[in-house]
Amino acid sequence: MTNWTRILVTLQILGLACVAVGIVLPVAVAHESPTLMPYAWPAHHALYLHTTGDPAQCTVDDGVTEPFTISIPGSRTYHVASRHIAALDAAATVTCTAPVTADLDPGVGDGLAGSPATDVLGWAGVVLTLWGARYWFGRLLRLVRGAVRRGGSGSSLPPGTWRPF
Repeated sequence: MTNWTRILVTLQILGLACVAVGIVLPVAVAHESPTLMPYAWPAHHALYLHTTGDPAQCTVDDGVTEPFTISIPGSRTYHVASRHIAALDAAATVTCTAPVTADLDPGVGDGLAGSPATDVLGWAGVVLTLWGARYWFGRLLRLVRGAVRRGGSGSSLPPGTWRPF
């Protein structure tokens, strides 16, 4: 394998990874079903609230301190608008004005799904993947055309004869 081929394979893998993070991950998080409200939030767990539609106002009441409200902006289709809430020392109740999904102890994927960087990663992944597919398809086409020119691969043409596809 030449160095150029190694670079192209690496760019293809990078492009597919960007598509996975920039497109597939937000769509997967966006399709999670909304949590029934009011939601009982256990103590000592971080909370990730996200919506894929209308803006929401969520009120968190732990019964000990003053209740506080969190605003989650509206989002476009297949995009996630979200808010992270740090763990509380007491159990709390979360009530929201619009359908919201609540995830306990969010992972890296949840944070990436709500990030504006996912749009950039998604588009970069699509461009890299399409560019690589065009290169590999062109290379395959050149191999097939070369076989036809030489009269190989079951061609009925005499060697040296060329016919366009």
